[in-house]
Amino acid sequence: MTLRSLPLSCLALCVLVSTPLASEFPAGHLFVASQDKDTIQVYAPKGNLKETLGQFSTLTDPSGLAFGPDGLLYALSHGSNDICVFSPSGQLLLAFGASAGLTSPRGIAIGPDGSLFVGDGGSQSIFVFTRDGTFLDSIGAGSGMGSPCALTFSPEGHLLVASSDVGTLHEFDPSGTLLDERGRLSGLVGAGGMALNSDGHAFVTSPSTNSILILDGEGVLIDEVAGSTALENPGDIALGPDGLLYVVSRGTDNVMVFEQDGALDRTIGGAKNTKAPAALAFSPFRFKFAARGIFAHNGHSKNLMKQEAVLSIQPGEQSLMLHFLTDEDEDKEDLVDLFGTDTVVLSGTESFYNGDTKKRRYHGEWIPAEASLQGIATLSVLVAGKVDKNGYFAPRAAKGTFLAASPDRVFMGSGKTSKRLK
Repeated sequence: MTLRSLPLSCLALCVLVSTPLASEFPAGHLFVASQDKDTIQVYAPKGNLKETLGQFSTLTDPSGLAFGPDGLLYALSHGSNDICVFSPSGQLLLAFGASAGLTSPRGIAIGPDGSLFVGDGGSQSIFVFTRDGTFLDSIGAGSGMGSPCALTFSPEGHLLVASSDVGTLHEFDPSGTLLDERGRLSGLVGAGGMALNSDGHAFVTSPSTNSILILDGEGVLIDEVAGSTALENPGDIALGPDGLLYVVSRGTDNVMVFEQDGALDRTIGGAKNTKAPAALAFSPFRFKFAARGIFAHNGHSKNLMKQEAVLSIQPGEQSLMLHFLTDEDEDKEDLVDLFGTDTVVLSGTESFYNGDTKKRRYHGEWIPAEASLQGIATLSVLVAGKVDKNGYFAPRAAKGTFLAASPDRVFMGSGKTSKRLK
């Protein structure tokens, strides 16, 4: 079906902002949860401690961190069996989960539709919630996954689960159907954490060997690294915006930073600030994105020339989120009908970082194929930034084009960064 054959209508563009966003978490910073202190430490890219969150809240024994497309921080509270939601100012906004039966939560990920997926150690399953705390579903029970400790989504939108007491990674489709068990012959006994790179390789921490296992997309062991370092009882792991691996070293009370080949780069934190570290996450880069476009529906079309979107790029991950906001109910209703949600998550497998290292300017292009929305969606985004002397990449500007179509609607637009949200 071509665009010309689609009836035109009501308008809009890459999407809309009703009111300016309030304060933002600092972009590209490392957040580390300390189980001993029941707090979350925030580290700048160079590794210096900037602030501490969670004091005097209900957060106890934190065991997982994730940033939502709404710009909020979601922290698992293992001690109270809750999910605590924090604003950028550090204020506790909401706590939920225990009333839904959540027990021993560990491992959290944001789904393609913006929902929260949380590992439940008590039932050895995955609980699914909306971001406002509504319980939606429980998946994976009886699959043999064991006690989940780390969750992430693949570029295809499949949920990967690593467990602390099972030596394989369980892969589920969005409905919860078990698709595969990866890593049967990897030698993994139980995982401490898991992260995926843009090639689909899984980096899995192995507490029993104090090392990091690298598995390809089929679960075949590629390499085992970091075993000769001071890494002790490794837990959570994340890819940073600089392409390095950040690993919780529970035995040494710090975060160890490695090249992807296992070479130790540096350490962050220590017992003074991050005693008993348990989880980590990087805050996303967020842009206010000014765009122009056309939203067509039922034979009518209209241009909105002053639209804005929030563009969120998660460091180290091949994912990009467009958060739709508007104060015009009619436009909002049409957009939700087209996209099926007010948060669109598009994933691509193309390499994001490339460029001239001598000029210290990198560019990346994201070209997802058909996304799993109600209609067909394509997106091309070019992000420019620079790398500092420590090799840290920070996006500075973005521009892109958008296209989505369903049987009776078409949405197309283009735009560029109007403001980098701090």
